[in-house]
Amino acid sequence: MRILVDGLDMSGKTTLVTTLIKTLEAREVTAVRHRGMLAEHHPVEPLLKRLPLVRQAESSAITAAFLVGGYALDGLLVRVDPPRPADAVIIQDGYADRTIAFGLAGGPYLTATLALWASRVFATFDVAVYLPRRPASST
Repeated sequence: MRILVDGLDMSGKTTLVTTLIKTLEAREVTAVRHRGMLAEHHPVEPLLKRLPLVRQAESSAITAAFLVGGYALDGLLVRVDPPRPADAVIIQDGYADRTIAFGLAGGPYLTATLALWASRVFATFDVAVYLPRRPASST
């Protein structure tokens, strides 16, 4: 089983992922937090990690590299090279959605729009949770 937790920065993704893992482990279900590409041996991921994400707003090439060379390729690879351990619930912290949103907000619009249109090329999840903002404080 794969669960996607995605959302804005500081929206509580890490807190939710940690809580999910603890809850599942209390029920004796192995759960693993995962970030990045899902395929166990993604050949382009090491190169993508070198790209300066702080410059993504100024570079349509960075968004395109992540969407095509990263997530689209990952969607193909994960079918033959799934994440490990195979018997664990994989809880993914962020995936292609944020990169698409970033592309729509700052470019490249064409790559991001095509990614939305062809979203079935990306890896699928059994459950997806999107956190739109940080919950209001109870104080």
